[in-house]
Amino acid sequence: MDEEQIRNIAKRAFSAHVSEVKVDQVNVKPRLDHDGDPVVDVNIIYDGEYEQLAGADLLGVQSDIVSQAWRNVEVDLGFPIVHFIPKSVLRERQTAAV
Repeated sequence: MDEEQIRNIAKRAFSAHVSEVKVDQVNVKPRLDHDGDPVVDVNIIYDGEYEQLAGADLLGVQSDIVSQAWRNVEVDLGFPIVHFIPKSVLRERQTAAV
């Protein structure tokens, strides 16, 4: 499973469970966790605010991503760790870093 496949899985899963909020982009970053095991950060950047996800089926999104990303275990990038980040917060972080 490559990064592009995980991006597509994440977009589909988010759209299926949170249809009222649009995905802006999905960033995928493989890394090693503190135990040295492979994991992959899946950052779902959405066009909205944290409050818009209140009551949304985020566990369903995570579950879909984990189950679909792990179907192809022999080329697995690692366990997916899903983060939901509002686009506005990402812009604030980028502005603050300048």
